[in-house]
Amino acid sequence: WRGNLVWAVWLLAFVLLVATMFSGAGEDEWGAQRWLVLGPASLQPSEFAKIALVLVAARLFDDFREGALSVPQFFVMVFLLVLAPVLVILGPQSDLGTAMICVVGILAVMWLGEVPARTMLIVVGVVVALGLVGILGTEYRRERLMSFRDPWKYLSDEGYQLAQSLLAFGSGGLFGMGLGRGRQKYAFLPYPESDFIFAVVGEDMGLVGCLLILGLFVAFEFFAFRIALRCPDRFGSLLAGGIACMIGVQCVLNVAVVI
Repeated sequence: WRGNLVWAVWLLAFVLLVATMFSGAGEDEWGAQRWLVLGPASLQPSEFAKIALVLVAARLFDDFREGALSVPQFFVMVFLLVLAPVLVILGPQSDLGTAMICVVGILAVMWLGEVPARTMLIVVGVVVALGLVGILGTEYRRERLMSFRDPWKYLSDEGYQLAQSLLAFGSGGLFGMGLGRGRQKYAFLPYPESDFIFAVVGEDMGLVGCLLILGLFVAFEFFAFRIALRCPDRFGSLLAGGIACMIGVQCVLNVAVVI
């Protein structure tokens, strides 16, 4: 039953991803269709895909280790079941960040599954190279990356988001302005409820609050990896470890972006 559940979760995630490609189903935002609007509610299918891909990677790797899959079968299934959702996220959704997080989860499963170091280095090298091509080969991504060197120089364009985020942290100081009293989230800071939520924490709760939040993430990672190490079967261990790595890297990347 566990194997059937894995494939059912993957199928649901993939169907939701594909649904965003059709006009009228996916909400078009900034030229990318990433959200599904369902009446008064909306959801981002790529968030389901993150978990689904780690589930599938853990299942496939466990089956491969148990001898249930030959080497050709393993690579064919990885190509079909892992790369297909990632290509949808990269293509119609134009979401390089989420695709990178998905790949991190898959790489984590490979690392925890004790893939030989040479193979891991080759795979990581290919992923890094493709990531650089994706960033430097697209004008708006390249400009956004370059603006990080001096966001104040590009205050009215590419550097606007980071500049507003830094103003929020600067206003918060050591102890913050008080919970809910920060001003940057009102019409200045973009996406304060999602992409730049950590900047809101910095303004409201200051450096102390930021360190508290990061400390809670560290505790989460510690207990998640302890669960992975104590899990009685390989599949559960790979799943717990892969999800822990994916969440940890996403936290680091989000904090890095806003500061």
